[in-house]
Amino acid sequence: MNIFIDTSILFSDPFWKENFSSQLLDIARDKRINIYLSEVVLRELRHNFEKNLDKDLFDLRKLNSSLRKNLRRFKQIEQPQKDECLKDFDTYYNDLVKYSNVKILKCDDKYLQPILDRAIKREKPFTEKKTELKDALIWLTYSEFANNNDLNDCFLLTANCTDFCDQELLKQKIFELHSDLKKDCDKFKIFTNIKDFYKSNSEWLDKPKVEFKQWIESQNIDESYVFDLLWEHEGDSISSEIQSHIENIEPHELFEDSHLIQMGGYIDIGEVEWYECKDIEIEIVSDYAIISGVVIVYTDIQGYGYNSVRDSGDEKFPFVGEKSIELDMNFNFTISKEGKPENFEITDIETIR
Repeated sequence: MNIFIDTSILFSDPFWKENFSSQLLDIARDKRINIYLSEVVLRELRHNFEKNLDKDLFDLRKLNSSLRKNLRRFKQIEQPQKDECLKDFDTYYNDLVKYSNVKILKCDDKYLQPILDRAIKREKPFTEKKTELKDALIWLTYSEFANNNDLNDCFLLTANCTDFCDQELLKQKIFELHSDLKKDCDKFKIFTNIKDFYKSNSEWLDKPKVEFKQWIESQNIDESYVFDLLWEHEGDSISSEIQSHIENIEPHELFEDSHLIQMGGYIDIGEVEWYECKDIEIEIVSDYAIISGVVIVYTDIQGYGYNSVRDSGDEKFPFVGEKSIELDMNFNFTISKEGKPENFEITDIETIR
């Protein structure tokens, strides 16, 4: 099985920390699959990592400055060194190539002329509206490598459906390689994320131990079972994450339009409550499983806008309204025969109302 990765798959997870991503790497380390990254993907990934790092370091400096002014007893949060972080990124990917079945594919200079021809003719992955040079380099690197090495079972993992997929089929939620690209190589099946790829190929990727599968089945894992596990082991994490999420929402996103909240403000959060789970899915992986689903969360909030033209005695942040909101919190965690959730992660939080 040969898996070719586009940059869009790893933008938010450059170190493969998410459960499905890390499991895919474990299988590559066992030499059961091949993972390929174009050097263009790696360079773009490193550039995006550096941009995010600059922002995080800037925010951390601001936080240290603010805390220094507002706290009587202040201990500065240690500031990571940018050069060391970039060096760690390079070391991580060098080690992947050394110790895993992960290969970096060089971009050949000979691609530049055919890419120029495609750009002029607006052939895929180019369009009339934009010219994606990097996408063309990535595609030609992957397609030629697959052809030259007579590879089968090839999968392209990309969230960039606009440039790589057939647009008519895409309207039907069918992700199929565009006909222009099939002329180069028709070996590739497309998946838009690692989770969907993993689930669709789990029968081959996972060869679960019979006894563990039987153990899972004996637990009768349902919404109540998962809720009880999370309530016992992850209650504080969930409440803290929800509060942090709401605090970062601009008041105008949740309250009626007002000149006060358009100027800024903040949201005050009441007690975070959650009573149920839904959409539970179980993915068995060798001697453990990944359980994913949604926790339904409720809380009361109060909005305060910023009064920039206030008179003496007026509130700086006057009250603008209150409401109850419901949120869907997507999560996953791993579980073994010990029966406790491990590697708990929140993948998305959506405000329903």
